[in-house]
Amino acid sequence: DADDVRTSAVDIAHLLIALVNNGMYDATALLQPASIEAMEQTHFTDHPALAGWTYGFAELRRNGWRALVHDGLSPSHESRVVVVPEARFAYVLVVEGHPGSEFWRTVDDALFDRAFAPRAKMPGDVRDAPAPSEADARMAAGLYEITNGGASSLTALKRGVSRIRVRAGENGTLLMSGAENAVLAPRAGGYWASDNGNVSAALVHGQFVVGSAIIAAIPIWQRPRLY
Repeated sequence: DADDVRTSAVDIAHLLIALVNNGMYDATALLQPASIEAMEQTHFTDHPALAGWTYGFAELRRNGWRALVHDGLSPSHESRVVVVPEARFAYVLVVEGHPGSEFWRTVDDALFDRAFAPRAKMPGDVRDAPAPSEADARMAAGLYEITNGGASSLTALKRGVSRIRVRAGENGTLLMSGAENAVLAPRAGGYWASDNGNVSAALVHGQFVVGSAIIAAIPIWQRPRLY
């Protein structure tokens, strides 16, 4: 398949060492600092307060830290690459088989959450946009599905359940369940976020967006009936 890129865990490890070591692996310059800056810079985002995408990575905001993530899938293996540029920290994990999304959540808890103490929440977009209203919350409510392919494939391993149900709560809050489980409070800047900042969402041109995930509303005729 012309769309596949194949490499070894050793080569990926060399790349990660260079990314967190100013381009150097051992005594060899694998990358120029300007190349690293371009690779790790946010190039696409649906909303300034939400996680976006760099060249080849999806952004992950966790406990006040910004990380870059890329997942790999094959018929026999799964892999996950995580880079935390500010901390000069990175890891790659390759497993045989397809252990499921709960496994990858546990891995992140062990290798990422425990490596970094939570710190002040990352600021969102603090321009003049007001916090979402109760009417905005009602507009955002619905049943959504995370789409496959494109940028969504960068973080495919942790999704598990691909559907997200969003309900409007009190005072403009959003209650999410499914692929993401969180209570999101309205924030100045025109978005919602969980208390720890790990999950954020916004209405963008009438479309509901969650972090760097690409989601779509499920048409009423495709939703399960309730009896």
